[in-house]
Amino acid sequence: MKNKLFKPKPNPVLYSFSPSKKLPIDEYEILRSLAKDMPPDVLIRLEWIIFYETIAVKDATYTSDYFNISRKTFHKWYTRFKERKRRIESLLNESRAPHNTRKWEVTPI
Repeated sequence: MKNKLFKPKPNPVLYSFSPSKKLPIDEYEILRSLAKDMPPDVLIRLEWIIFYETIAVKDATYTSDYFNISRKTFHKWYTRFKERKRRIESLLNESRAPHNTRKWEVTPI
């Protein structure tokens, strides 16, 4: 039977941070950890984007020269990444097969 007069003291570790204060989360480390199970192409494209946003200070020319890719290629992947809400899956290759193909038809002679 518990003593009704006993009140546990608050744990100072639990209450040392105010609820409004948030710890900084490194978004790029989270993205890298999510992409580690993806194909190598995805990791390379993610590194382009991280380099562009951090070291290159949003300079696409510097980024494309550093990684030896065209600016058009970089902008294609960066735009796709941004439009799809920064999801890792957006850096995967998409099918290049045509949507419509002709049906082969042999006419009798």
